[in-house]
Amino acid sequence: IYSDGALGGVKIQKELQRSREATLEQAMLDVALDASIAYLNLLRAETQVQVRRSNLDLTRTNLELAQSRRRIGTAGAAEVYRWESQIALDRRNLVDADAEARSALVVLNRLLHEPLDREIRTVDLTTDDPRFSPGSGLLDGYIETPLHFKTLMEFSVDEALEKSAEIRSIDAAIVAQERAVKVARRSNRVPTIAARATVDETLDRSGAGSGPLPPGSPNDTDWSLALSATLPLYSGGEKRAERRKAELELDELRLQREVIVEGVETSIRTAMLAARASFTSIGLADASAQAAGKNLELVQDAYARGAVSIIDLIDAQNSSLAADLAANEAVYNFFIDLMQVQRASNRFDFFTSPGEREDWARRVGEFFESRGVKPLGKP
Repeated sequence: IYSDGALGGVKIQKELQRSREATLEQAMLDVALDASIAYLNLLRAETQVQVRRSNLDLTRTNLELAQSRRRIGTAGAAEVYRWESQIALDRRNLVDADAEARSALVVLNRLLHEPLDREIRTVDLTTDDPRFSPGSGLLDGYIETPLHFKTLMEFSVDEALEKSAEIRSIDAAIVAQERAVKVARRSNRVPTIAARATVDETLDRSGAGSGPLPPGSPNDTDWSLALSATLPLYSGGEKRAERRKAELELDELRLQREVIVEGVETSIRTAMLAARASFTSIGLADASAQAAGKNLELVQDAYARGAVSIIDLIDAQNSSLAADLAANEAVYNFFIDLMQVQRASNRFDFFTSPGEREDWARRVGEFFESRGVKPLGKP
């Protein structure tokens, strides 16, 4: 009829189920993060292949210049051999870059549980890609203004703490354990009430010695009804030990929650700071690549006229190559940092609808106004 332990067990299992569902959500977010990073690594590797191939074409052009210089007598065979050696080195670097791209494809296919040799047609990304810029808050000027960035970080921390799957999982576990503690504390005061009914029926009597029942004997149907209440007044300390164990486990869960909250806040803050730095690096790396490219054009023209040596041209070409690789690296480093921000925020923009993104932007504006900071884009 009534059992405090049984009823408590039902409520405990409901909370534990909520904890399991939140844990499943954590796993799904982690998989989304791993897959997005794997895809970005594939894009980065493919871009590096393109840069290496362009550099190889440039080296071949320089070899033709050296051959022309040799024919007119302004260069010796050593310059031609030096460029031929450089072509071999560039081809080796291209092969290595292609192998890295193929390895990145294998990793992505494994995460997607697809055949490992399946080809994937990739689509390159830019920092103004509409699939990422809405809702991220990092591409709309907030990252460039210290006050706006600080306020955006506070908003992101609040959102992460409210929606974190890790926190929701531990909260459900705490509620379940609090119920377990209540049941343990009341185990010596709340009785278990039970009702029991039995019916025994003799269906047939036959054979030797099975004559009719004598007068006054019970009939063929026996029944009983019992109502009992049990209360363990003494259990040799077992109940006290169980109660103490439940209380200690609850204290442990509460301490774990504090650690998880600190971890979530740390993750969102460090990820946003990294994204801010990598976003800034994009412009600097691009400026460096453009300057290195212009310098290479000047040195290449001077080399064709015999005004500079082969060492100057090789140095300019290597500088331009390094700058181009760094510029492409900066873009994908930012997107990877952005994925880390979104994972720490418990949301991925590519999973959200336009309406959800508009709702996010509305909450950002309301949060900024509550802090006395004018949201960007408002007069």
